[in-house]
Amino acid sequence: FFFVLLTLYKRNKFLAFAGAVFTWLAILYCFIAKEYGFGLYLLWGVVMTGAALVYFNKFPDRKAGKFVLSRGEFLFRACLAGSVISSSVLLSKMLGPLWGGMIASFPAAGLSMTIILVRKHGIDFVYPVVRGGIYGVISNLGFLSVLFLLTAVLGFFASLVIAYAFSFVFALSL
Repeated sequence: FFFVLLTLYKRNKFLAFAGAVFTWLAILYCFIAKEYGFGLYLLWGVVMTGAALVYFNKFPDRKAGKFVLSRGEFLFRACLAGSVISSSVLLSKMLGPLWGGMIASFPAAGLSMTIILVRKHGIDFVYPVVRGGIYGVISNLGFLSVLFLLTAVLGFFASLVIAYAFSFVFALSL
């Protein structure tokens, strides 16, 4: 999603956003069309996350002064995220939990922050920010993997605690 968005942004802003959403929808469709199993989904996540890290590590860090979101920017983020949440709940009721869960995966918070950062600091500032977000994706993959693998053995609550501990230790190691 962000690879397409940032790669196309300097050429055409509309094409960049449309291409990013189309990419997200295409990948989403592939996961909905076939039930591949957790292992293949995890492998896909690891490969794509690794490729994203390699790509985004070539961009240098950029420093920005402290900034506060304006009221309009805050409302924009809230409305975008809220529309994704309400859409996922609505689709879950209409089409089932699989579709609701898939729509909930839309990166609304990241997209809205990208739009705000581009306006304030330019597109080149966004690359290292996205790279930092990739570590969050890795933490999420680890959390879900630990939870998925341990729930049948230890039960949900114990697995949840261990998965959170894993994510916490991973975050501290950065």
